Amino acid sequence: MVRGIDSLVGAIFFVSVVGLGPFAGIRAIAINDKGVLTKLFAEAIENTDREQVKGVRATGAGRGQTIGFLLMDRMTISAWRAVSLIAIMVLVTVAGIDALSRTLGGG
Repeated sequence: MVRGIDSLVGAIFFVSVVGLGPFAGIRAIAINDKGVLTKLFAEAIENTDREQVKGVRATGAGRGQTIGFLLMDRMTISAWRAVSLIAIMVLVTVAGIDALSRTLGGG
């Protein structure tokens, strides 16, 4: 529905709401681009190949053990917030396991 509204119609709407100025144009372009980008991301997610995940799970790996594919998949579709979150989670997990092993090992 959002993609169906032309940028000019959105600009007219936002000019009537907030008045003339760059804010109305920026909002109109943002609304239109949001619809286009949503369509692109949805198609990218639908078209990703899930065969690698099925192969890893067939070996007995659980959902948490397929995080490498999840990271690669998010990088492919340029979901940088998700990539950052996954990288931070991996670093925190490795640091926690390292601290636990030092505590249990006595060194």
